[in-house]
Amino acid sequence: MMPVKTFALILFIIPAFSYAKMDIGVATHLNAYNQPSDDYREIIKSLGFDSVRDGFSWNSVQNETGKLNLSKERMNSDNFFATNSHQSDDISTLFVLGYVSNLYTQGGYPQNRKQVDKFVDYVAWVAKRYKGKVKYYEIWNEWLLGTGVGSKRNKPDDEIFLYLVKKSSEKIKEIDPNAVVLTGSVNPLHKNEVNWLNSLVDKGLMNYVDGISIHPYAFNEPANVRDPEGSFIALDSFDASLTNRVGKPVSLYITEMGYPTGSEFTGGVSNVISAQNIVKYTLLAASKNYVKGLWWYDLMDDGADKTNKEHNFGLLHRDGSEKESAQLIKKLLPIIRNKNLSVSSSENKHFVITTQEGEQLVWERGQNYSLKQWLTKINGLNH
Repeated sequence: MMPVKTFALILFIIPAFSYAKMDIGVATHLNAYNQPSDDYREIIKSLGFDSVRDGFSWNSVQNETGKLNLSKERMNSDNFFATNSHQSDDISTLFVLGYVSNLYTQGGYPQNRKQVDKFVDYVAWVAKRYKGKVKYYEIWNEWLLGTGVGSKRNKPDDEIFLYLVKKSSEKIKEIDPNAVVLTGSVNPLHKNEVNWLNSLVDKGLMNYVDGISIHPYAFNEPANVRDPEGSFIALDSFDASLTNRVGKPVSLYITEMGYPTGSEFTGGVSNVISAQNIVKYTLLAASKNYVKGLWWYDLMDDGADKTNKEHNFGLLHRDGSEKESAQLIKKLLPIIRNKNLSVSSSENKHFVITTQEGEQLVWERGQNYSLKQWLTKINGLNH
């Protein structure tokens, strides 16, 4: 057993935190869901989330003549955004702006400033439609990876992306000055993505945005960063490096994070392990001053194919029933919201969450707990 005196020397205490310092939300695909958006608003509220990440693409609201309008296939997400207010204490929204135009970019990346200017017309149309209703705008999603671009992935020079961010941000701020503008959507666990972000920062990226969005998926990463504890060792280093590069603290928004459930694809975990990771990750994220928002990906499984990881990220099964992660998160989030908590750890192995009233939740890194054990631990914070 470790001597008490030695333990005291390596105890690391993080200052008290509360839910009010950050949004904790969930990603949705409202236009692909069967029920009206108001039904999902109630589900999301019942799970304790206070923000939703969604949107619709440039191409999906553009007809063959270039006119921007909404089809009935986009009405579910439109209804959700249109009835919101970023002044509300209810549920805030994050709108993802992105992707291609069959008319102007032939289904590929914008290749020049003229094409970018057409993209900015779409940005302006969205910002005007939802002025005062959207809290966050995320400019593009995973540009470096080519997400949403299809097969025409001839990525242009970074100058084009910087121009796109600059013009989009300027247009959003002109229309809705209170909106928070983000970009990046990089995985800070991947060196090539960090290098790309660093090169953009060196070219003035932070002049145009309020924060950097990150997607720190870890389920296929080496074991030392795959669990939440290891992930945050890496994220602490990323934050320190970015702060040093910029010369001041940078607000980071984890706009996608998740653990796919299943055994028929690489990186999948059981429902209970996914739930365990989500609880630990949420607590650790809320304890970091540099994390200003966290959105879990995603609300509901996107399909029924058990061999496709993209179908199995949901907190809910495809039929709407709760996975273990939903059962735990809806118990945890009200506690984070209503109590002042602190985190302490010994050598990043023994973790203690303590409330101001002295209630504690304890876990050991590397040890797996059952759903019942996690429910008992979380309930122990709310005596």
